[in-house]
Amino acid sequence: MNHQDEPITKRDLEEVKQELSAKIDANAAAISRIAGQVAANSDKITQLTAKVDKFAEYFNRIITMLDGLVADSRRFDQERAAMNSRLDRVETDVEKNKRDIREIKTKLAMP
Repeated sequence: MNHQDEPITKRDLEEVKQELSAKIDANAAAISRIAGQVAANSDKITQLTAKVDKFAEYFNRIITMLDGLVADSRRFDQERAAMNSRLDRVETDVEKNKRDIREIKTKLAMP
């Protein structure tokens, strides 16, 4: 069919038809394979989406727990600061009381 100057015959048309049919069949098979792969990929994407949703839920629980730990840590730090302040006042009172007792002992002439 490489004779461009010659008229097209039924045989030429039949050859073109067969070539086109073969190409159409090959394309149909390729499309079928691609469609199967698309379906398989769709299933995998659905599974991955479910896993992502579970991971997000798990991650949110972890973040909530960490937020609670940070809040507890801040509260403990505040309690520690208050306790240290109270302890400083008590130690100051103890030192004052010791001085007062020494002074009283001195006034009473006690060893």
